[in-house]
Amino acid sequence: MNAPKNRNLINIVSSLRLKQWIKNLLIFTPLFFSGQVDNPELLIISIQGFLAFSFVASSTYLINDLIDREVDKNHPRKRNRPIAKGELTPSKVITVATLLSIFGSAWAFFLNILFFLILLSYFLITLSYHLWLKNIAVLDVLTVTIGYLLRIGAGSILVKVEPSPWLLLVTFSLAMFIVVAKRKGELKQVKEKSRRLSLKSYSEGVINSMLYTSATLTITSYALYAFTSTSNPVTNRFILWLSIVPVIFGAFRYLYIVEQENKGEEPEEELFKDIPLLVSVIIWVIIMGLAFYLPPLI
Repeated sequence: MNAPKNRNLINIVSSLRLKQWIKNLLIFTPLFFSGQVDNPELLIISIQGFLAFSFVASSTYLINDLIDREVDKNHPRKRNRPIAKGELTPSKVITVATLLSIFGSAWAFFLNILFFLILLSYFLITLSYHLWLKNIAVLDVLTVTIGYLLRIGAGSILVKVEPSPWLLLVTFSLAMFIVVAKRKGELKQVKEKSRRLSLKSYSEGVINSMLYTSATLTITSYALYAFTSTSNPVTNRFILWLSIVPVIFGAFRYLYIVEQENKGEEPEEELFKDIPLLVSVIIWVIIMGLAFYLPPLI
């Protein structure tokens, strides 16, 4: 008797794409880089913002899977999603998506009105992306990239910290790098009839140019940020310089994954599946923690 209900719950949870909530960790970056991660009040409000943003993001994933369910049936990976397999009815999907968006938006509204407006902008832009913009070459990449910047802005509003131009530039270039790598992965792995319309406008040469340009911009902007930082004491700045090494390794390793292993379509999965890449991220986090929170020695 309870088996169908349990199965529906499992399908709903699976369709929320919880693993993609990792993107929303960007909300914590303004708190981290402002050196206030040990402030309980700001940490709690950032956690609430993360959850509210994630609920709304999951509602857009449900809407996207509902819109693309016929195309996804021919996709080698997406055809296993509950909505594409017909295990969730459209009415259930719409109901869950509506509840998530209302709950997340209401939570955001009571947290901070400006945070709510940023989240609303994210929802409308993402909805436009799912309905239309994802089918337009180049604009599809820029639209997703803007979503990453909105996460930074949302986090900044919550902790009342002005986002650094360097943080925005690095985030923008890194997001573009990841999104273009995802397009490259789709181009190499997915058959033409299962591809999004924008991919038909991309050649491998164009994708490669965009990929290498965004990778170069990511490394260059991060290196400039690290070498020009004057807000930290001398010893901490030296530690910050060391963080360039795992950043370069991580970028090159991801290029290797995309080019040599023909992966990259699911970046959040590659992060946890590829041990060298995961280790480089962990090392970077440790180095940054020392750079911003280690008591100055000089």
